[in-house]
Amino acid sequence: METKTWSGATAEVLLVGRAESERPTGLACLPDGGVLITCPDGLREVDTGSGQAHWHVLLPGCHGGALVRGDGAVLVMCGSALVRWQEGHLRVVAGAFEEGSVLLAGPDDESWVLSGYGATLGVGQGTLALTRAGDTVGDQLRYPITFDAAVRSALWLDGRRFFLAAQR
Repeated sequence: METKTWSGATAEVLLVGRAESERPTGLACLPDGGVLITCPDGLREVDTGSGQAHWHVLLPGCHGGALVRGDGAVLVMCGSALVRWQEGHLRVVAGAFEEGSVLLAGPDDESWVLSGYGATLGVGQGTLALTRAGDTVGDQLRYPITFDAAVRSALWLDGRRFFLAAQR
């Protein structure tokens, strides 16, 4: 397994497991040093010291990286909705997102969702948007983005500025 790149960046192997038919789509770190792995059937919690794993939440349709909040809540995309799991309670926080939406960490512990697509090569209308999720359904604020490229992901910079990663 490659652990060093041509630019000098190194990587450390944390876990090794058997191949699954459905691949994980996200990884999040827990405050205790464990990790949450997003699988199509939910979130698996893995103790990186022992390698022991168990279901944190069994919830079909999960995808992408989860966000772990300071209060212990975990947010993850599930189908077209953003859900929150905390102390055994599951609730929808925001929804009606397009397939392939990406959950992002924003300023002040805010949750954002990148959804839709940009109009590529000047053809058609794009549906690209960044949505601040809020705490409950109905609190979400959608900000449409006009961008002439296929945006794949975004990263919060500061304030209300995000870096968009796109393929032209």
